[in-house]
Amino acid sequence: MNWEAIGAVGEIVAALGVIISLIYLGVQIRHSAQQTQINTKSIQARAYQQLIDHHTTLNLQLATQRELFEVIHRAEIKGLDQLTLVDRNRWEVFMASSLRSFLNGYYMHKEGLISDEQWHNFSFGLETMARRPVFAKWWRQEKAGRKFPDDFADIVDQAGRIHGDDVLNKGSA
Repeated sequence: MNWEAIGAVGEIVAALGVIISLIYLGVQIRHSAQQTQINTKSIQARAYQQLIDHHTTLNLQLATQRELFEVIHRAEIKGLDQLTLVDRNRWEVFMASSLRSFLNGYYMHKEGLISDEQWHNFSFGLETMARRPVFAKWWRQEKAGRKFPDDFADIVDQAGRIHGDDVLNKGSA
């Protein structure tokens, strides 16, 4: 065997080594991509659960604190103008906290941390809240001062109009 033949065999062995390395690298990349996808789904699930937990805490406050529930109820029946200053402040803090929770969900959806379906299910509560006349009236007065992002404010406005502007008009009476 001469040196040229030995060199050719060496090149073939080297080429096979490169091919085997590329195959191994491809398998590793695919495995890494699958693991990244699993990790991403896990992060998304935890993020959504934290969002739900926070919002559930707000709802539990309403369900377990009779005084807060009564304030919300009086606001619905009589309007905010008929509440004491303390009760109006309680109502506003609760509503602003609820809105911040929905805003957090909106940001999570916008960043892809929660799915379209999760946002749709979560935002149903926002739609319910926005359709209430007392909320609609308050929202029209407060949305600019509370510094909500324009795109989120548009979502709240749209949620309040799902059944037409009659809801907003009732809230202005």
